[in-house]
Amino acid sequence: MGKQQRRKIGEINRFRKRLKFPLSRVARVMPKGFTDEEFLDLFKTTYPRLWVELMNFFKSSMDEYRNRINKGLKGVKPSYPKDMVFLVAKSSLAKSRIVNSNSSIEQEHEKAKERAKIIREGKSKANKIQQLEAERIRKFQKVAPKYVDNLIKLYFNQRKENALDIDTRYLIILECAKFKCKKTIVFLQKINACEKNNELRMLAYEYLVRFGVNPRLTRKRRGKKKLTATTVHKIEDSPSVLLKLIFEKQQILHKNFDVFLSHSYGRQSELILTKEILNRQGLVVYVDWINDAEMLQREKQNDDTFNVLYERLRQSSALLFIQTKLSVTSKYCMDELIYFKKLNRPMYLYEAEKIENRPNIFEGMVKVKLKDDKFITGGQQSYFSLVS
Repeated sequence: MGKQQRRKIGEINRFRKRLKFPLSRVARVMPKGFTDEEFLDLFKTTYPRLWVELMNFFKSSMDEYRNRINKGLKGVKPSYPKDMVFLVAKSSLAKSRIVNSNSSIEQEHEKAKERAKIIREGKSKANKIQQLEAERIRKFQKVAPKYVDNLIKLYFNQRKENALDIDTRYLIILECAKFKCKKTIVFLQKINACEKNNELRMLAYEYLVRFGVNPRLTRKRRGKKKLTATTVHKIEDSPSVLLKLIFEKQQILHKNFDVFLSHSYGRQSELILTKEILNRQGLVVYVDWINDAEMLQREKQNDDTFNVLYERLRQSSALLFIQTKLSVTSKYCMDELIYFKKLNRPMYLYEAEKIENRPNIFEGMVKVKLKDDKFITGGQQSYFSLVS
């Protein structure tokens, strides 16, 4: 048995150990005459996070297994989540059924109370998972821009030609991690597995966790560390630094956006939904507190904050304005509209709230509406792929 196979079997056994207590706890509260499906449903309800981790573990393990088989190497094929659950819970289920065969009415009543308790705990955990997922969604976009391929190639070329330039590779990871797609996930997995620089490896691991992937954090390399492994990035997070980098690192940061989302900051949940819908339409969206979250932190705003936004407007093919009472009265939003209108590019208006008296700047903007979970225009197909 090879080293990789032993490692994988070890990972599977450790995951099985994590499942043992939760599964035995669920088995103890099952009612008389329960079925396997009822047991599995209760486990999913009471331990939603663990079930999601098990699904992700299976998916990543299966991808790893298929990759090795395609290369002609041996691999360890993982059990399906349902099969692993019943394998680990086999003895607990058998014991529970024996106990249930002789259980009294009082015992069944106590089990029902305990069952209700762990169901409440599970629902609370599920709510927390939903909140965490919402937080994750606002950090990235589910779309794959074409320039991601070039960034990935540049990363490995940079590592080969100038291994001490950690700043450039750090920026590439930040850029790629703004987009959750198969290419970026595979890229981050490679860095997590093979990168010798500790900071970059940890950064890739953290983004994989945000993506909801079940990564295995590789251990630090033993022995004397080279400078390439211990060097850390020296880039300060500020609008002024970002503005400078946009011009100095154009190969990394200078890119085109399909849509610049002009909005008021107060309605984040609706804006996240808007971004998600546009992503599903295959569009790369610019939102300042998502795309440039690290550099444009509100507590670090300065005179260059809007200069960065001017550059992002110039990099955008179209603008979509989210009309609300706050956005219509926002000086920053009006400045964005005035600047973009001078660029003579398509401008679109989504009326999230009805406003009777609007400034003249809105004249000529194409109205869009939300239909069947897509933004559409009333006329011909729009410039940035809004369907008519």
